[in-house]
Amino acid sequence: MDGKQFPHTRVQDMATYYIQAIQKLQPQGPYFLVGRCFGGHVAFEMAQQLLAKGQKIALLGVLDTMGPPKLASEQPADQSIPVSETRSSVNSFQSLAIRWRQGLLAPSQILQRKVNKFFRQTLNRAGQGNPIYLFLQQQLFAFTPKVVTFVAHKKARKDYFGKVYPGTITFFMSSDESTSNSAAKWARLITTGLDCHIVPGDHRTMINEPRHAKVVADKLSACLGKAQSKS
Repeated sequence: MDGKQFPHTRVQDMATYYIQAIQKLQPQGPYFLVGRCFGGHVAFEMAQQLLAKGQKIALLGVLDTMGPPKLASEQPADQSIPVSETRSSVNSFQSLAIRWRQGLLAPSQILQRKVNKFFRQTLNRAGQGNPIYLFLQQQLFAFTPKVVTFVAHKKARKDYFGKVYPGTITFFMSSDESTSNSAAKWARLITTGLDCHIVPGDHRTMINEPRHAKVVADKLSACLGKAQSKS
């Protein structure tokens, strides 16, 4: 995230990293975890790992994470990625780098999708230990760390399969998404029910617009207070 250290490409590794950082300050629970957007997946996995260590989760909050993790039971048996088209990918990287430096990469959704796809393929194959892609991965990160981090998070989210969580999730959903079936999807991942709160705004304005952010803060504060009183 800081543009200096190459990002993790697995939700499990991100969760482990953050748990280690948290436990340097607080070795024992209860823990109060909240994640927004993609961070909801990371917080969910952190809770699972902490529970596996015998720790107590007093609160697991998810802020507007519309796509919940897929269940591990739904994971395909074969997750292998074919290692092929190495020369083609190297040539694609060289072409993109040249066009970027020449200022020929005009922003467009089509081009962005192509760039993201190439970056994602590079991260996938680097994850298999292919030395050429490991080299390309480092070159891409040095060249445009924000884009690589964004693609790494997309890859991590796509590849993550979670287990059913034996507890409650406090779910904050923007009113813009209140008609979606996100709450029902999250409910599949828990055993004791979903504590759902509708907050004003959309995915961005719910925390960027002061009057909306205050509602989120007040509701979250109330949930924290309730969880603390029970822990």
